[in-house]
Amino acid sequence: MRGQELIATESFDRISAFSGIWVTEKEFAKLFALNRQTLANWRSSDRRLGLKSPRPGYPFYRYFGSAVRYRLDKPVHQEGDGQGDGAAA
Repeated sequence: MRGQELIATESFDRISAFSGIWVTEKEFAKLFALNRQTLANWRSSDRRLGLKSPRPGYPFYRYFGSAVRYRLDKPVHQEGDGQGDGAAA
């Protein structure tokens, strides 16, 4: 597909698109120090309320088939990943 690229890394599956990076539930939970069950509970709450999209202030997610993906609008770098803050050394 034009504008989208599937990137398979050793640790994570990512889908890059113009609208940000879509990451797996596992990766999103790890990046934001959340439990995967917490994310599932939030999705369940949205579903019980009959909402078509997440409530304001909650992570933006979509289903791609049966897989759940969360959108990262900005790159999130983990400590020690070699991605500095851009300051000159």
